[in-house]
Amino acid sequence: MENVNTQFILSLSIIALGYIVKKLNIIHEKDGEGMARVIFNITLPSLIINTFNSIILDLSLIFLTIGGFLFGLLMSLIGIYVFKKEAKTIRGTLAMLTPGFNIGLFAYPLVESIWGANGVKYFGMFDMGNALIVFGACYIIASYFAPDQEHINFKIIIRKLLTSIPLMTYIVTLTLNLFGFHYPSAIIDITKIISKANAPLSLLLLGIYLNFSFDKSYWKNIFKILSLRYIIGLAIGTVLFVLLPFDSLFRYTLLIGLILPIGSAVIPYAIQFNYDEKLVGTLCNITIIVSFIMIWAIISLFTTAK
Repeated sequence: MENVNTQFILSLSIIALGYIVKKLNIIHEKDGEGMARVIFNITLPSLIINTFNSIILDLSLIFLTIGGFLFGLLMSLIGIYVFKKEAKTIRGTLAMLTPGFNIGLFAYPLVESIWGANGVKYFGMFDMGNALIVFGACYIIASYFAPDQEHINFKIIIRKLLTSIPLMTYIVTLTLNLFGFHYPSAIIDITKIISKANAPLSLLLLGIYLNFSFDKSYWKNIFKILSLRYIIGLAIGTVLFVLLPFDSLFRYTLLIGLILPIGSAVIPYAIQFNYDEKLVGTLCNITIIVSFIMIWAIISLFTTAK
């Protein structure tokens, strides 16, 4: 229990540090864009390579990928239905925010600090299904309900999937593994060193992007999204945690995975399709805080119960 609390306090401290250096104008929010590119294109793929290079796939891990995809698909349909009476632009904004999770920046640092490489392995398999939702379903929803959009561009969707370096790293590494091939030891040694930077950089970036000032008129839509994501996610996650026969880390992955923050990819979607980017950014920030508190409480509760 003490170790779990220590890890969360350390993570919170690094997030707070990122926020403080931004408020002191030592680092500006626009600087976070370069840091984000380093994380998604270098440190995160390095972590994936180190974790999945010698992974032994079993049925439960495959179920995590399928589960991440199916849950995202379910939430996409729920979002489209629940907000059907809203104006087209609002419907597109809120429906786009209903599915998809922030795993690369948010979940990996926490999971790695608590469960190590084994935890990253489980959440990585969950993230493969989630990535298809973030770069597929979320983009389709955003495109379909955009005010000036006449048709969905599937070429762009395919390109987003194929140019997602983390997703391609998952696929290539797992494919090599399945056929009995592995990266040369030199690559593993290099990526092992680089991967150590992923957690602190990701947590710092979360702090840099945090923003607590927003329009009070957003509260209604904020409440709708928070209620939809967390009530459904927590309810399904709890049922699966209790009923599934798999090991505890598998069940923790689903319980925690279904209440993670909104995926950060929706912010560029909001800009591209002329949605309210301030509302989207505000919701991404709020879900980071809510998810952090909820995950801390859940892990502390279950650790105490044991």
